Amino acid sequence: MIAVNEAPTSEEASKRSLISGISSRLSEVEKSGVSAVSTWVDKIKNLAALLQNEIVLDLPQPNLESHRRSRVFACDGTIYTQRYSSIYLTLASACSYDPNETSIKPIFLPEILFCHPYRGDLVCSLRMKTLEYRVAFETLKSLVEQEKKPDLVLLDGTLTFPDDFRTSDSPDWVKEEFENKFLKHAQQFFQLLEEENIVVAGISKDPTANKYLLGIRKILTGEWRSRYRTMTKLNCPIEVVPSQAMLSLFADKKSWMKNFSVTNELGLMRRILWNEGLKRTRITEVSCATRFPVAVSMIRGKVSGFYFKVFRDVRPFYVEAVFWNSDKEKVDSIFESLCNLSYYSPVPGYPAPLFFAHHVGKLSTKYADGILNLVHGLLTKRLHGDYRVLLEDRFRESL
Repeated sequence: MIAVNEAPTSEEASKRSLISGISSRLSEVEKSGVSAVSTWVDKIKNLAALLQNEIVLDLPQPNLESHRRSRVFACDGTIYTQRYSSIYLTLASACSYDPNETSIKPIFLPEILFCHPYRGDLVCSLRMKTLEYRVAFETLKSLVEQEKKPDLVLLDGTLTFPDDFRTSDSPDWVKEEFENKFLKHAQQFFQLLEEENIVVAGISKDPTANKYLLGIRKILTGEWRSRYRTMTKLNCPIEVVPSQAMLSLFADKKSWMKNFSVTNELGLMRRILWNEGLKRTRITEVSCATRFPVAVSMIRGKVSGFYFKVFRDVRPFYVEAVFWNSDKEKVDSIFESLCNLSYYSPVPGYPAPLFFAHHVGKLSTKYADGILNLVHGLLTKRLHGDYRVLLEDRFRESL
């Protein structure tokens, strides 16, 4: 007797349709997608080969004795959010780092923020950075008064933050957060650094904008003058050399658009520094390359940008630094410090003080949720049935 196959159920047909659809898409990716990605990779390899000799310099060798003399201050901030779009817990922590000290004492500055959900992420980022500058200023001022002035201040993230913010396009409550809080504490912090002539550097783990590449172009073409019309020169060390190769790649508009308009900067730097250790890229000014003028006016035209890499098998990190002057001896000493701090570090290649500042000041998600649950309980008790206006559980969580 010949068995007759039963007709597939609608669920089986759906599964088959899904599987066949995925198989079809995978075939397309294999044929065209992989080819497109390979083209991008080849382009990055070619650019890296052209740029490697033009922008790569050596870092000094690690020196343990020099490392032991370092006095560094680091600061980091964290945002915690819960499923309610109006409650955020922000936390900034700071710690001084001395390789000869046996313990690190952190300083915390927490804050609970109630925020309108419209542009809430921006306001929370501003609040976190504001807290970071506040705790950094208070701690740094105390260190100076105790005659423990650090040689270097390290921050997590870029100094040009927020480089895409324009107050004229924002509602009043965002302007309030930006103008009356963030700018006040940021200016106060940078002013103290300038008065004490302390170098500050922001380390970015995942740069998201091509500021370094655009900064090189602005320098080579003189386009930075359109951003800073009142300046006769940029107030930071510039190491970019206008060679024929650099001018053909960056100064020529057609070449620039063809080579760099869709090139991922971090990917390019990874390839340039491939299988390299103890290397850095040349310094260029990057505040002239942001979408809008840098928010903190006193560092405009003074932000040095470069990448550095200490070990062969780790990623390069992007740095924005303010040296306050172009004293070569001081600039060289900062490269020595960065190299030592990253070499003698629990996370190879990443500066130890920032690692400690991050982990010493880090709240567990469970602990942060506990705090926000307490806040939620207080609000629901006070608001009674009105809590649903802002604090009702998200619908998707119950699906």
